[in-house]
Order: sequence, then C-alpha cells, then structure tokens
Amino acid sequence: MSRQRPEDIVGRGLGFAVALGALALGVAAALMNSERTRQMREELRGRVDDLGKRVDELSAQAGRMIEERRPEIEETIERGRKVVLEGLDKAKSAVDQGAERAQEYVHRSGPGLRDTAEDFGNRVESAAGEAKETAGEWFDKGQNVGQRMASDIDNAMDDAGRAF
Repeated sequence: MSRQRPEDIVGRGLGFAVALGALALGVAAALMNSERTRQMREELRGRVDDLGKRVDELSAQAGRMIEERRPEIEETIERGRKVVLEGLDKAKSAVDQGAERAQEYVHRSGPGLRDTAEDFGNRVESAAGEAKETAGEWFDKGQNVGQRMASDIDNAMDDAGRAF
C-alpha cells in the first residue's frame, strides 16, 4: 500500500471541510428561502380571504340597495305603461271619431257630392291631423316617462356601483 503524504491528508481534510461548509450554507439558504415562500403564501392567502369577504359585503349591500329602490323602479315602469296605454286609447278614439265624422258626412252629402268632395277631404284631413297630433302628444308623454324610467334605473345602478 502506498503511503499518503501529510500534505495530501491536510489538503483533503481542508477540501472536505470547505465542501461541508458550502453544503451547510446551501441547506441554510434553502431553508430560509422555503420559510420566506411559506410566509408570502400565508400573507397572500390572508389578502385573498379579506378580498373575498369585502366582495361578499359589497354584493350584499348592492342587493339591499336594489331591493330598496325596486318599488320606485316598478312604479316608474307602471307609470310608463299607463301613459302608453292612455296614449293608444286617445289615438284610437281620435281615429274613430274622424272615421265617424267622415261617414256621417258621406251620408249627408249624397246628391251634392261634387261640391262637398272638397269639404269632405278637408274634414278627413282635419280628423287625421287631430289624430296625428293627439298620438304625437301621447307619444311624447310616453317618451318622457320612458326617459324618466331609464334615468331612475341608471340612478339605481349608479348607487349600486358606488356601493362597490
């Protein structure tokens, strides 16, 4: 067997000690990194849980706000529906009256049809104009109610949005 020199043994021992120290430092660094990662994970989990709770609170608050405004929104919709129905009834009534006037005139004017044709045309035109005017007024009223409904709904949605 060959004899090892003392310098080789010291060199090997020193190399082994340096390698062991480096290994110990690597293990310590890995443990510290693992601990920091665990802490960051816990911190992130806590933040996500807090955000989830906040979203739940805001959702509940928005739901309550919409429920509070529901009667107002439904009332506005009902008013719009009534205005539209009234407008349609008035327009139908105006058209019916115009048709009745025209029919009466035709029955009364029989023999003097030529002279009265122009007068008849004017009366029909007048009745149609009245019907158009009445329908236009009720359409405008319905449009105004529709705009108020849209505004009320927008306000409710804005209020709900501000809750978030």
